[in-house]
Amino acid sequence: TGSTPSYWWKQSDNTWKLDGGSEITPTGTWNSSGYTNHSSFTQDSGKITYTCSSGNSQNGGAVASYDLGSGFDGDTNFIFRFRIKYTNQSNVSMANTSFSVGIGKEETVTSSQGVFNSTDQIMWRWAGANNDEYRILTNVDGSNYQSSGQSFTPSNNTYYYFEIVRSGATSFTLNRYSDDTYKTVSDSESTTSAGNPNSLRYIHMGTSYDHQIGSWVAEVDEMKIQSGSTWLE
Repeated sequence: TGSTPSYWWKQSDNTWKLDGGSEITPTGTWNSSGYTNHSSFTQDSGKITYTCSSGNSQNGGAVASYDLGSGFDGDTNFIFRFRIKYTNQSNVSMANTSFSVGIGKEETVTSSQGVFNSTDQIMWRWAGANNDEYRILTNVDGSNYQSSGQSFTPSNNTYYYFEIVRSGATSFTLNRYSDDTYKTVSDSESTTSAGNPNSLRYIHMGTSYDHQIGSWVAEVDEMKIQSGSTWLE
């Protein structure tokens, strides 16, 4: 049929493990683009540490991106899991405090775009400041669609576990789990888009191109992506 099959192997404890060729763990080199004067990131294997120090008239907008390769089909169902930990939140009360992680179409952005460019994306977005929430946001040809938002005030040095699920051309869900077993959903957000985000190939991570994004440090790691709408161990 021209489709690439996936294979699962039964383990000694009667659980099933997805064949390694069907799961992507981004441990290679990440690309940097956007405006990097007041935001930046460092990479330690599969962990990205993102630092923001954006006050009045100090624009942030650095974007970390990772090429998932031509073998990844972001136009069909997939699940993207990651954990995040804030290690410093010296100022998260500024007007544009935010941070986003997701899957997008373009590898790089210009110095005046930030993480939300004009092409297709499916993103987790944390908003501090007056919102203290997270939501799922999709971008289709420059038009964005987003969920209503879940209350989220992260503590320093605490891990939070998230999962982005694409379950159709225009249906998307964001789950937050209680721990790294991904068994118990703490809360969830869903959205639909009028169009179909397509040609998705790159992990995107960063802030909008704006000032007053605040001063904080976030670590994102344990990123894994599987095809399909059900996670297989």
